[in-house]
Amino acid sequence: MESCRWQIRAAAQLMGPLPAARVNPSPALYVTGFDCAGPISKRHGEIRSRVLTKAPFVCFSTRAIHLELVSDFSSVTFLAELRRFISRRGRPI
Repeated sequence: MESCRWQIRAAAQLMGPLPAARVNPSPALYVTGFDCAGPISKRHGEIRSRVLTKAPFVCFSTRAIHLELVSDFSSVTFLAELRRFISRRGRPI
């Protein structure tokens, strides 16, 4: 009589449906998401300090991060940041 331990087969992994942006190969930061993170303080000299916010661009396929520091969350600042991102990394989808 054989042990059932030796007759067990490995289970097949079931994959969930993934978006095409995460499965198909593409350059880094081609399919990009944008987020706004909380404030950080930066010191200028010994007395003055300035509050900045983090604005990361995240690649959906490789999880690469392009981080920008901005002064506020206004639309003018966002458009300037988006222009800087496009000039450095190319236009995302």
